[in-house]
Amino acid sequence: MNKRFLSVLLFSAATALAAGCAREPGADSVSAPRPPAAATPAPSVNIDTPVASADSGEPPVSSIQDLHPGAECPDPGPDAKAVIAAAAAAQVPLKVGLTLSSVWKAYEGDYEHECLLQIVKIDDRGVSSTSSCPIGNDHRTLITRRRVCWKDLMDSYLYIPCNNDKFPETMAGALEYSVSLASFKGLKDHGEMHHRLVCLHADGLLTVYADVEGALTSDGAGTFKLIINDKLVEVPTVEASYVNHSNNDIVRVKILDDARFPLMLDHYVPSLQSYFVTYTKVSFPTANEVEQQLAQDKRADVYGIYFNFASDELRPESEPVLREIAAALQAHPDWKLTVNGHTDNIGGDASNLDLSRRRSVAVRKALAERFQVDASRLLTDGFGASQPKESNDTAGGRALNRRVELVRQ
Repeated sequence: MNKRFLSVLLFSAATALAAGCAREPGADSVSAPRPPAAATPAPSVNIDTPVASADSGEPPVSSIQDLHPGAECPDPGPDAKAVIAAAAAAQVPLKVGLTLSSVWKAYEGDYEHECLLQIVKIDDRGVSSTSSCPIGNDHRTLITRRRVCWKDLMDSYLYIPCNNDKFPETMAGALEYSVSLASFKGLKDHGEMHHRLVCLHADGLLTVYADVEGALTSDGAGTFKLIINDKLVEVPTVEASYVNHSNNDIVRVKILDDARFPLMLDHYVPSLQSYFVTYTKVSFPTANEVEQQLAQDKRADVYGIYFNFASDELRPESEPVLREIAAALQAHPDWKLTVNGHTDNIGGDASNLDLSRRRSVAVRKALAERFQVDASRLLTDGFGASQPKESNDTAGGRALNRRVELVRQ
């Protein structure tokens, strides 16, 4: 595969999107098996050259200037206030601290890279996010920033999930991790919505490496298994697809069935060398959910704590959940907790056991040093892969098994 094309497809949004060139059988625990890619990648096209568009009544994105790179988001209008409030109350709430997690593998036998997209700022014009995704065998991490305008969250059809650190932070007109409210309403009410996927690659000039456009038609209701704040949940979805028989372009999507924030849970284009976007888990800060679990059940499995691959180094996206744990301990000064680390089964038993123990120590250290929790209130232990929640045969199962368990003494 062309390396430049691969680099585009692997760096999917917030973060935190899954993309890869090889997908092991059964790796996607939340979607049906997919056929192998048969077509070659879309050719490189300079984005300053107009690209043919379906007859949608909307002009095509013919140049990078049409995306107003670096410009401020426009005023979304008088309806935005209600839209912002509704999105914050959705099943997956669009709020600061929301973290979307996905995994990808560059080839069969490669380790799983966990990509994270986290919402870091919301104002009356747009939503800012950071994405971090490990790249290469040396475990480097690509960190990018994007800003999606509220006006586009309300009415755009252009979906650009592929990120690069040379991209402008704001590309007015483009979505990143959801469909727009108008598109979702069209799909629900009329069984159809206009959709365009564009992947860009920055090499001095921005060029188009993928451009697939058409009318997605509803395939009916479905469900999707997703870890939401420490619980495996089967969420309702609206499924849709598009087939262009002239060039074999196919798009298949699964969208969270929530008109307040229709998150793009699964996006698949077979012709793009097994390109896909699939979220395995999401986390977001709550007022006292961890505290309630510890008070009622004396234990809580926590999935919003993230580590670098095969490492006890905490990723920055762990901050909201660490803050929530610290708040629970501050509210109950008599509580003492044991922090237990758990891994999936990738790697040997001995190394996973050691890793899980080091990770539990890293959590205790972060709570003590960054949140002034008395370290004597925190014991640590690790169990490696010996106490799985689900089978390790799928990406979703492995995501459920990688966790930090809090036990109140």
